[in-house]
Amino acid sequence: MTRATPSRTPGTSPSAGPPSSRTPTTIPDRAFFALAPANDAGIAAEFTPGPVLPELCGAEPGGSGIVQRRARVLAYKLTGTPAGYVPDGSYRHSITIYRAGRADDALRELRQAVRDCPLQQVPDAPGVRSTQRLLDDGGYGDESVLFEVRTPYRDVNGRPTGGDELRLVRAVRIGDVVTVLWEQGWENTSSIRSQVDADSRRAVEAIRRWWN
Repeated sequence: MTRATPSRTPGTSPSAGPPSSRTPTTIPDRAFFALAPANDAGIAAEFTPGPVLPELCGAEPGGSGIVQRRARVLAYKLTGTPAGYVPDGSYRHSITIYRAGRADDALRELRQAVRDCPLQQVPDAPGVRSTQRLLDDGGYGDESVLFEVRTPYRDVNGRPTGGDELRLVRAVRIGDVVTVLWEQGWENTSSIRSQVDADSRRAVEAIRRWWN
C-alpha cells in the first residue's frame, strides 16, 4: 500500500503529521476544506457530478483505479470584496480515493496529458484555441501537479476581445487520495495564484484531519 510521507505543503504545520496507513473507502463532507472567513462568499457549496479536470485533448488521466469520488462547486470572494458583491471566483473541487498505489499513476498521467496537449480547440468556439502548460508547483501534500489553461477573452458572441483568461488547476496526492482544485472563475475573471495556493493548503489540511 502507498504510505504517505510528511507534508511538504508550504505553510502546513508539522503537527499535521502523515495520514493513517489505512486507505479510506468513503468521503465525508468534513474531508472538504472550509474557506477562510474573509473569502466566504455566502453561497453554499453544491455537490454535483461532472468532470473534475478541464478537457486535455481527449485524455482521461486518473480514470482507472478509482474507489470513490466526490466533487463540489464552491464560490469564493477575495479578501476586501464587500459582502453582497458577486463572487470573485469559483472552484470545481474534487476528492478521489484510489486503490493502493494508483494515485501515483493518476498524477503521472496528468502530467503527461498536459505535456501532450499544449494547444487545443475550445469546444463551441470555432477558431478559438486554448493553451495548456505545466507550472512549477513548489510541493503540496506528498506530490502535486499545477498547470494553467489560457483562453482568449471573448465577447457574448464568442469573438476574442484581447487578452487571456487564465485558469489554474492543482492536483495534490495525499497517500492514496487525490484532491483537485480547478479554479473556474466568475464572470470572466482569471485565477489568482496566491488564492489558489492558500486554498490548496486548506484542502490538504482538511484531508489530513479527516484521515488521521
